[in-house]
Amino acid sequence: MPPPRPEIPSINGEDLAAKLHKVEKHIRKNKLTAGTFSDQVGASASLADHESTDREARKLAFFLYWNIKPTFARDHILAEDLQHFLNAKHAAEAFDMLDDDKDGKASLKDVRAAVCTIFRERVNLSVQLKDTKTVVGRLQWVIGLGLHIVAFFIYLTIFDVDLQKTWVMFSSIVLAFAFVFGNSVRSVYESIIYLFVVHPFDVGDKIIVDSVSSKVEEITLSATIVRCSDGGRMWYSNTKLAASNLINLSRSDNKHESFKFMVDISTPASVLDGMSRSMRAHMDANSTEYKPGSATVSFNSNGDPLKVQLVAGFDFSHNGVDGARTEKARSALLIVVCQALVELDVVHTSSPSFPFSHKKDA
Repeated sequence: MPPPRPEIPSINGEDLAAKLHKVEKHIRKNKLTAGTFSDQVGASASLADHESTDREARKLAFFLYWNIKPTFARDHILAEDLQHFLNAKHAAEAFDMLDDDKDGKASLKDVRAAVCTIFRERVNLSVQLKDTKTVVGRLQWVIGLGLHIVAFFIYLTIFDVDLQKTWVMFSSIVLAFAFVFGNSVRSVYESIIYLFVVHPFDVGDKIIVDSVSSKVEEITLSATIVRCSDGGRMWYSNTKLAASNLINLSRSDNKHESFKFMVDISTPASVLDGMSRSMRAHMDANSTEYKPGSATVSFNSNGDPLKVQLVAGFDFSHNGVDGARTEKARSALLIVVCQALVELDVVHTSSPSFPFSHKKDA
């Protein structure tokens, strides 16, 4: 005997219409996000052009971290966790990108830093492509002008025009214009060589020119526009940049810095070991900011025979492009070094001044 069919409750037409109206309003106001994790990642990637801010990057990093991490008991992601979504080769490449401090474990801080870096590079790349299009357009105009001049003489040859007389007249005009536009043409040629052959920087790179740190915002055929650390925008002529000593921090290796202190010559050598231990303990505990094992402490001579220079050197784990991050890490390590100097009783005393007298011979 078949089981009895369940009774279907009666549905009021007005109630059904009201519920459908609520569902319709919800769909209109809220975007439905159905699908698998891969579908949601693809949707986030498609909206990346409009969400290229640090806030959106942090949201995406949070989303990636908590969806890739297989268990709540662990506070990091391993390379094998990515193999559930990618093959072994691509998983290794993706993990190398997410592991910001290269310690084999990608924490939420590492993922956030990696995703924010990717978003900034996307923004810089879009601006760079726009600037490159502008520069190439102007370069195309210059090359087109030269080709038209060559074609003009070819046309004259076809129509049996006396090229010698035409060339004399044309060269006279060119010579006259050379006095007026000679420097401009030379500057354009030097800029083309500097931007396309030397290519010392891209949009978004942090550079140092004449001891002034700035970030490249726009590149044109005649000048490069940078933003200084104080927020001011500065125009550098490309010919001036070509003749200046330029440091590109974005393309540099890990940043090296050192603290220098003047101490008494009686300072014992045991101070070097004590300061090294304090610095290494702090740097190992903050491996995301410093390069492990890079701490060095040494004595150096100076002009004062009664003083020595105590030099504490170290390397960051990055190239120092992020100024706020670099300043914070530098200040924290400087506090540790100063505390170590106090605990080790390292002092600097002022040299006594002796009166000088000259005795005349009798």
